[in-house]
Amino acid sequence: MVDAMSERIRSVQRLVGVDPDGIMGPKTSAAMAGRTEGEILHPWARGAALPHSGDRREREIRYIVVHHSDTRDLAGMVRAMSGSRQVSTHYSIDLDGTIREHLDPWERVAWHCVGANLHGIGLDLIHRRGAPFPPAQVKALGELLRWLCLATGVPERLCPAPVKVKGQLAAQPWGICGHGDLQPTRCPDGAPIAEALADLPW
Repeated sequence: MVDAMSERIRSVQRLVGVDPDGIMGPKTSAAMAGRTEGEILHPWARGAALPHSGDRREREIRYIVVHHSDTRDLAGMVRAMSGSRQVSTHYSIDLDGTIREHLDPWERVAWHCVGANLHGIGLDLIHRRGAPFPPAQVKALGELLRWLCLATGVPERLCPAPVKVKGQLAAQPWGICGHGDLQPTRCPDGAPIAEALADLPW
């Protein structure tokens, strides 16, 4: 997995004009975020760490699952996930487009979607059910999805119908999906995933 990941990072580095050393460091992160070196040490802000997670143990990342928090703000999402629900997420995207990393997806497994935990990345849109998704949030969703696809090798496509093997999703690389594509739930409440990806220039 490590060799494949390094090669994927090298291809991304060539794409954004960075020396292809295979390391996802500050220079590469800055270039991918469209910012100059020195402006940023990590492409996303650090968010509150969430307690309910496990060790990734070099399990391959195959898909990215989009959720919505059904909370009014980030603090509400963190409270809900830190309490008795025993769930977590890797990233959150606030209404103003601020992206926060709560768990390192290369090191930790988030408990966000049964069947997709071990090989998935979870991200939550801060969003109250039935409310619109602001343009800044949709733009940030597209940027984060594209960045994660480039960095992990997950196909930049919407997932087909789920196939499960012993409780986990099938082993083939899937792509991007909404929580409701995998389980009978209204989450992510109509989040415009395809539109978010379609509007990006890179």
